[in-house]
Amino acid sequence: MTAEEARVRGTHQALTPVVDVGAEPRWGRVEETYGEDPTWSRKWRSQPFRIQGDAQFKNKKHVIATLKHFAAHGQPESGTNCAPVNVF
Repeated sequence: MTAEEARVRGTHQALTPVVDVGAEPRWGRVEETYGEDPTWSRKWRSQPFRIQGDAQFKNKKHVIATLKHFAAHGQPESGTNCAPVNVF
């Protein structure tokens, strides 16, 4: 339904889903994530297939999905967006 409504408004691409783990609660974009649990985040990575449908886009009810914010983007130093990340 979300993809269909976006398409009706003229959108052809959705910048979704956020597949990073929101490990830094002060990060201003943590609400875009599926939380701190990597298993939960991994489960929702299949969302693009529902948004894109069969990827033919002939029925005008689907949009192109763009997965974003991969590893470590959701755990920046001091919670500042685009700050350095310490990964061990």
